[in-house]
Amino acid sequence: AEEKENDLFMVGDPYQNIYKKTQNFSKAGISIKGRRSRKLKINYRTTEEIKHLAMKVVSEVPVEDFDGNPENMKGYLSLMHGDEPGYLTFTTPEEEDQYLLDKLNQFMINDLINPGEICVCSRTNYGVEDTKKLLNSAGISYTDLSSLKKTDNAVKVSTFHNMKGHEFKIVLVRGMSAENIPFKHSQYDQLTEKERLQYDQQERALYYVVFSRAIQALYITGTGSKCSWLE
Repeated sequence: AEEKENDLFMVGDPYQNIYKKTQNFSKAGISIKGRRSRKLKINYRTTEEIKHLAMKVVSEVPVEDFDGNPENMKGYLSLMHGDEPGYLTFTTPEEEDQYLLDKLNQFMINDLINPGEICVCSRTNYGVEDTKKLLNSAGISYTDLSSLKKTDNAVKVSTFHNMKGHEFKIVLVRGMSAENIPFKHSQYDQLTEKERLQYDQQERALYYVVFSRAIQALYITGTGSKCSWLE
């Protein structure tokens, strides 16, 4: 595109970089200096309380803006307010499951909210399949967010990565305990200290993405001890 007034419009959030991609517009020959760029500091999607938790998770992660300079979160503001995000851990998985079902029934009873505006998500595919079994056992209709067949009146279930680009009035996040954060893949113990730091930062960015999908309410649960990343 020829460089002139109104030639390109691009928008992005460097804190949502969950795939280790470096995006530097200047090095790509795209000038964004001076009046050609600005920060968008008003959040219209989530409540201030949800935004605060999402940003807290990545507050210590070094992030570069799209010109290669250090990014910061100063001045960001949400226009809406609501309840503080809930973070509860339980002694057994069965207790966590019952809490999830109670919450879903609370929202759906008397048609207080369309089930399609609720998403239950987990870090792994295994966690998603476990959620499906739980909802099946309770007779709650659901649809997988990755499925081509969507049902508007069914609760959505998803992995964390598939949440990117979506938004829901209610988000319930499962399996978030000290033991499971960060998610430790089969090669995690073989990572060098530098590689582990980079991986952990990428996981924090992923949690930031997931939490910021919630518009009105965010509920986080786990089994065992709470994770210090969310405290």
